[in-house]
Amino acid sequence: MRHADAVTLAAREIAAKTNEIGEFAPVLDQIAAADLTDTVITADAMHAQRAHAVYLVQQRHAHYLFTVKDNQPTLAAQLRRLPWKQVPVLHRQSSRGHGRAFEAKAAPAAGLGRMSRPPRRAAVMNRLVVVASSS
Repeated sequence: MRHADAVTLAAREIAAKTNEIGEFAPVLDQIAAADLTDTVITADAMHAQRAHAVYLVQQRHAHYLFTVKDNQPTLAAQLRRLPWKQVPVLHRQSSRGHGRAFEAKAAPAAGLGRMSRPPRRAAVMNRLVVVASSS
């Protein structure tokens, strides 16, 4: 879905007894290369897969912003070890909904250091890191 105008650009039916992981690249392959190049693809934690990141960066020349949860324990641990408190927050947005508070922060990625496993852009969009938390 294109965020600006809520237009669905591609869709695929997910077969019974399967999930969306295997359909990630096929559904995006329905979108012309020019329409994905240098765009930012957002996806939930199910898609925080190395293969999906590599596909977007190397094959589609796109950027990504994935939610990382403990379904990827090594990556989640690496992200927790980064020096987040040393990074200045450039933008902060808070909201309340579904009985909980939500806060998203945007910060420059410079100074966070490198992650030990490729691709090195995990949780980094260009030179910006977006950190979201619920309380």
